[in-house]
Amino acid sequence: MITKIEKIKNHGIFSDYKWDSSLPEFKRFNLIYGWNGSGKTTLSQLFASLEKNKSEIYPRLEYNIQTNAGNVTQDDVFTKKIKVFNQDYISENIDLSSGTANSIFILGKENKELAETIKQDEIILYGNSGKKDDYGKIKELEQKKGELKRKETEKGGRFTNVARIISANISGISARNYRKNNAEAAFAKLRAKQLLTNDEIEQCLRALKQEERPHISEIEIGTIEKEINSIAQKSQNIMQRTVKNVIIERLKDHPDISKWVEQGFELHSKNNPSNCEFCNQPYTQKRFSELHAYFNDDYQKLKEDIKVLVVEIEQLHTNIKNLNSPDKANFYGELQTNYSFKVEEFTKCKNDLLENISKIKKTVENKSTKTSTLWDVIVNINVKSFISAVDKVNKEILTHNTKTNNFLRANKEATTKLEAHYLSEIIDDIEHLEAEINNIQEEIILLENGNPEDSTDVGIAQIEQRIIDNRNKIAKSGPACEEINNQLKTFLGRNELTFEVANEGYTIKRNGKIAKNLSEGEKTAIAFVYFTIHLKDQDFDLKDGIVVIDDPISSLDANSLFQAFAF
Repeated sequence: MITKIEKIKNHGIFSDYKWDSSLPEFKRFNLIYGWNGSGKTTLSQLFASLEKNKSEIYPRLEYNIQTNAGNVTQDDVFTKKIKVFNQDYISENIDLSSGTANSIFILGKENKELAETIKQDEIILYGNSGKKDDYGKIKELEQKKGELKRKETEKGGRFTNVARIISANISGISARNYRKNNAEAAFAKLRAKQLLTNDEIEQCLRALKQEERPHISEIEIGTIEKEINSIAQKSQNIMQRTVKNVIIERLKDHPDISKWVEQGFELHSKNNPSNCEFCNQPYTQKRFSELHAYFNDDYQKLKEDIKVLVVEIEQLHTNIKNLNSPDKANFYGELQTNYSFKVEEFTKCKNDLLENISKIKKTVENKSTKTSTLWDVIVNINVKSFISAVDKVNKEILTHNTKTNNFLRANKEATTKLEAHYLSEIIDDIEHLEAEINNIQEEIILLENGNPEDSTDVGIAQIEQRIIDNRNKIAKSGPACEEINNQLKTFLGRNELTFEVANEGYTIKRNGKIAKNLSEGEKTAIAFVYFTIHLKDQDFDLKDGIVVIDDPISSLDANSLFQAFAF
């Protein structure tokens, strides 16, 4: 038990107090009275400091208190349980929350702190209407989700637009079925930009617009080269051959007459007439013998060989003349120009070869009138350039046929290139949007679940659960309404004020209606009732504890004073 206060220093009006020896020591019950301002409340704050072992108002407080167990200073722990009722207690333990439709009474310092935590948590969640742009985490979450949806819609719009472009520029069934999801799937496989030049784009577009064309037959020259070489050799041999016969000078000097006579000789030899078919005069045996000697078997053999060779030359000429290049209209568009150049070269070489063969034919035919003369000529037919020109044309045909063989593959390749090109055009935009989306998603996660690296940054779910937990703590820790109402009725001497349980404390009603504008005396009465109820707490023993009461009847009307004394 406290017996006396030896000294008080740096504590308001008790700046340097020492116990007066004329004062009696404290007993079990003590009454301290004095004028307003004489230090009664300040003294109650000293006892409260003993309870807390510190003074928030007077941090330099010093004291020396005598107890029946020894002296206690500010450096010691006061082991006795002590309860102090004063204005500070009322402020700490009574709160009226008027932010809701029904005012909520909070009883108890701990509950008041919990209620303040709830209030601050609700501000964090729902914002502070008194502050500009303070709209709270829930509103911020809604905005972030809305922003996320807009960004995802914008991203989806980019893929929808590029899908339309790709669909419009590719062909086939794939174009008709190409949609946003196809663009997104292809984009996910794109490892880097694959942009095409304008020429490459046009090339791909032309390839897709083309229809598959049939195969084109190559120019078949067969054994023409061998035949040409053979005819050249035969012609050279013919030029070197001569016929030994009795020369008839006039026929020798006049090939046209010789030819005419030869034909007549053949007719007369075959039909054996007695007269000349031209003049109808008998021809002599001598003249017939002369002609026979001139147009002998060797002569006939050479003439026949020449005739056969001429037929071969004519046939060769016809075969080469009939070698024609395919119409360029049968080729793919991008091959036609180059093919036309090769055809021009082929046509020129073909005409040169035909002209050469015609000259050889004429030379061989002229030999038939000069059978007895050795012709010192070199027969040469240049076939190399013609064969080279044919090969070049056939190479273009092969390119066309290869394209036909690979048409589906080339079509797919052009489609893939165009798809990659158009997707590459939106890479920067998509990457920017995805970065924004990722940032927003991270912000949403932080808003919902908090920052695991920062214990002070908690998420909405944790705050909501904390509010629920704190409300449960308040509901469980507060005294029963029945006890409060009974005690309050005894203290005030009337039962017009009644408490009812609310989410975070109590609602208080006056005559069945929500009470508003409670008087200071009513608030003091409620606080004192709460104080007395908690004197029954398990951790406080009235027989051994110390109770300090400062002015419990402040602001009470005259009718309530006697009830308070009785209480």
